[in-house]
Amino acid sequence: MKIGRLFFSLKLFFKHIASEKQIFRNIFWLGLGEAFTRLTKFVVIVLIARIFLPEMYGKFSFAFNFAAIFLMLANFGTGRLIVRDINRGLDAKKILPHLYGFRILTSIITYIIVCIFSLYITPDPLIRQLIILFGLFITFSSLVDFYFALFQGYQHFYAQTILQIFQSIIFLVGGLLIAWKGSSLKAFAWLYVGCAIATLIMATLYTLFKYKIYFLPKINFRTWKTYLYMAWPIALGGILTDVFARLDSVMMGHWRQFQAVGWYNANYRIIGLLLGIGVLISYAFFPTVSRATNIAKERLLQLFKLQFIVMGLVLVPILSIGLFYTPQIIKLLYGKEFLPAVFSLRILLLALGCSYFFLPLKNFLIIVNKQQIFLILISTAVIMNFILNYLLIPKYSLNGASVATLLTYLFLLASTGIWCFVYLKNVDNEELSSKT
Repeated sequence: MKIGRLFFSLKLFFKHIASEKQIFRNIFWLGLGEAFTRLTKFVVIVLIARIFLPEMYGKFSFAFNFAAIFLMLANFGTGRLIVRDINRGLDAKKILPHLYGFRILTSIITYIIVCIFSLYITPDPLIRQLIILFGLFITFSSLVDFYFALFQGYQHFYAQTILQIFQSIIFLVGGLLIAWKGSSLKAFAWLYVGCAIATLIMATLYTLFKYKIYFLPKINFRTWKTYLYMAWPIALGGILTDVFARLDSVMMGHWRQFQAVGWYNANYRIIGLLLGIGVLISYAFFPTVSRATNIAKERLLQLFKLQFIVMGLVLVPILSIGLFYTPQIIKLLYGKEFLPAVFSLRILLLALGCSYFFLPLKNFLIIVNKQQIFLILISTAVIMNFILNYLLIPKYSLNGASVATLLTYLFLLASTGIWCFVYLKNVDNEELSSKT
């Protein structure tokens, strides 16, 4: 019976490939850009881990994770709304300069908050300096993401890919040079900042010449108020998502378990590399699924099935190889000093499987303007994750953090899946269109 369903799913998958050329073009370009970005960052991170060993790498990871928690505060959730609204006829030249002014304001406020909190999260002067530098990186990265939202809205994913490759080359060459000269952790942090600034300059120039749009920031309180109302649940949900993703590292670092932070984040780099595949698939489907809500529920369900099939086909070989060859993978990448992280990586791979199928469901909540539902679910997940980490990390360290992550992802997948199933079962075509 299961084999028959598998062959039916594969038949459905190949049947729709020809009719979904735009989606697979998006996947190709996003995949190319994400591959360059994640692979080059992964190579540099492996170098940092090997050079500085678990404890110092743990301090570096703690600083990065703490600063990165505030990324969504800088973005404030407007990126997904820009992609959605451009696909519904948004006048980009009229509205986007106002939103760019809003993005600059939120980015500056975010950097100030990061600097203030760095004074209280740790007494270590090196970690404080790293947090401030990574705060700069978050600020400029937020502005780069604004341009990426524009490219995705027009489905010009190749533009984002070109810029990602440009940034990746600078990052890799800079990382190799820093490693060769045997420099400090701060030099690697400055590398992050420099790459973000260079990419922002190139994105600005490309947008000017390609779209004839110059984002001179403008203040328009009416537009800001409209998008603030729509975006705040996404922003808060995104902040809570980042807190959920990085809370364990921050808690271990706050309890000065820096060696465990090093082991744990070495694993998370592997997971992040693999998660990128699922993220790019969900990004590639997002514009087409957004348009499908204006067509018919049957079309939307077809796209959902196709998206889950693609996710499953990618996930099976990842889990098969990862779960059986975990020690060999860790020793090959990081060396024997990181072998205590084997059990943790296996648990995180299971959590990766849950996150693959959670991504399409999360995007659907945004598409049908149910950001508040996502906010409720992710808030519950963060509270749950905090309690589990508080109970498990003191005794089981990184292994406890991994189990907490898996249990929280299982809750998110189940709760979001049930809500989407009930919603699609009860909504009709007219109501579905009016919700978007």
